[in-house]
Amino acid sequence: MLVGLDSRERTVPFKREAVGFALAPLPVVAPFTLLFGVIFLDQPNDSASVVEAWFQILLGSYGIALSVGVPAHFALRRLGRSDLSSYLIAATLGVAAIAVAIGLLELAIPASPERNPHGMTLASVSGITAVLVFEGFALIGAWIFWRVSIRSQSEQTSALGFATEK
Repeated sequence: MLVGLDSRERTVPFKREAVGFALAPLPVVAPFTLLFGVIFLDQPNDSASVVEAWFQILLGSYGIALSVGVPAHFALRRLGRSDLSSYLIAATLGVAAIAVAIGLLELAIPASPERNPHGMTLASVSGITAVLVFEGFALIGAWIFWRVSIRSQSEQTSALGFATEK
């Protein structure tokens, strides 16, 4: 419990964090929403599969934000780190951990040719490209979260979020 703060002062950071976690997956959700909106308008017969795919992306984005972002934020807060570079490093490590887990799963349980007809793996060029694209999404999401939730609490940062010297 935060000692010496009234209830309003305690809830403001938590509200900022909630808004930050709600906005962090937008780099993934927003482009796919636009893409699926175009597909939906062009092919209304296939609307159920479009909505299903969008919903899967939405749940996946928020699921990763909650399962990776929340523990990273709590760990950084516990360590007293509130600078942007710490949040970007945590996002990079989160994507790397997910990529390693998927790679190990691919090695342990190889997909059959029926389930993976093109033979795509994480070790392929397209797999590495996908990891780099998702790394970009994660960095933008971490920056959005930091900008909304953390920067407003710390006044000694530059416009981009890196710590400034006194």
